[in-house]
Amino acid sequence: MPAMVDQTSAVSAIFDGLRMASAVEAANMITQTYGVTILSINIISAVPADRELQQALARGAVASADAERSETVARGEAKAVRIRAEADAEAEQIRAAGSKASAELLQQSDVAVELAKIKEVGGALQGGGTNTLFFGAESANLGGLMSNPGVVRAQ
Repeated sequence: MPAMVDQTSAVSAIFDGLRMASAVEAANMITQTYGVTILSINIISAVPADRELQQALARGAVASADAERSETVARGEAKAVRIRAEADAEAEQIRAAGSKASAELLQQSDVAVELAKIKEVGGALQGGGTNTLFFGAESANLGGLMSNPGVVRAQ
């Protein structure tokens, strides 16, 4: 059944709230004799008489679905980024706690401190692309990096 168009306006009756309310009232006048009351009328589908309008509505529905899909994808990506950032922050806290615990253990042993210094100097020599280290004639000139000057004396 084609939608009735008000002669004074170009708006269809299905988009006019007052006319739809009067449709509910008119339907209730008939159904109440059988003990039935209609609360609302829902339009399940409407087929416009104008083919171009129908195509425009279909394009609008597709555009709306695309927009909703894009929004869902964007929300998912944002959530994934947030989860990765939280995981990275937690990993940094765990690494920092481990480093702090290691430093506290090193602090309790002078030998461990000296071994850690030697290990770091060795790592610096290997990682720089060159294995050459220039230093003075006495270990005291190194500021204690290679050995403990109190234990090893230059001769």
